Amino acid sequence: MKKKMESKSSSVTDATPLVDIRAAIQRLRNENKEMDIRIGVLDYELIQARKAEAAKGSQELSTSHGVSDDEESEEDDEGDASLTCE
Repeated sequence: MKKKMESKSSSVTDATPLVDIRAAIQRLRNENKEMDIRIGVLDYELIQARKAEAAKGSQELSTSHGVSDDEESEEDDEGDASLTCE
């Protein structure tokens, strides 16, 4: 009986499990900070990619609705040819 009591009292006063729990909590906090940074970086990259895609899309729309450079130069050439033939 006395051995059981000594065993229980030593396990109650042993702070090793508490130290391990505190260390684990600190590791989790550090990991959480690292993940927050990674999330922020990925969020920034995603926003930049969306902006680039939107700019590319709007640029393609403006060139598809207007006259392209090739068509414009052909029209200029035809106009110049008609002036020189007359």
